[in-house]
Amino acid sequence: MAIIHKATLTPSKPEVLRGWLDRQPWGGSGEIEQVAGYRFDNPAGEVGVEGFVLRRGDRLLHAVLTYRGEPQRDGQGLIATMQHSVLGRRWVYDAATDPVALGCFLRAVRGEQDQAALELWDGDRRTGLREQTLRLLAQDGSGPDTPDGYDGPDRQDEFANPDASTVVRVAIDGGELRIARVLGIPVDGSRRLTARWDGGSAVLAALR
Repeated sequence: MAIIHKATLTPSKPEVLRGWLDRQPWGGSGEIEQVAGYRFDNPAGEVGVEGFVLRRGDRLLHAVLTYRGEPQRDGQGLIATMQHSVLGRRWVYDAATDPVALGCFLRAVRGEQDQAALELWDGDRRTGLREQTLRLLAQDGSGPDTPDGYDGPDRQDEFANPDASTVVRVAIDGGELRIARVLGIPVDGSRRLTARWDGGSAVLAALR
């Protein structure tokens, strides 16, 4: 499960996402609309892992953040720090650089880990569950990469040779984990992780 506190964040998550995406070659431009999102449960309970499906201009983006109570030793992938009114200072990282998040994706692609249930808390009191806005499905690697319900330019034409800026590639556990940053580009593998939401679907990650 993922615990979502009734809290104030400074800066807010939309502000953090905008600032980060503005600095990325794949981040697009214009207003950002959150289409859907999900979380993974960190077994140790120390790191929050949150993924966002975002629409920005003619791009459908996949942004994944991790939240830590202490900075990583190497400082790699730090996006911002924020003040959480319940948890205190949080260090926000690009999940592609965070071993906890990569482990979650590896297990999810293999079908060994589900997305987390979203528990709502007010102080020390559990108030309910937040409805999921998308569903993750682990499956054999087949089917189209272009998102269902997507009416923008052909992403496969625009990114015919995806590089590290559009697909994260990480050598892990004897294979290669691939995580899409721009949805609709080819993400091949023997196993794939697909997201389905109201009005669309897309491949988020794959394992080769």
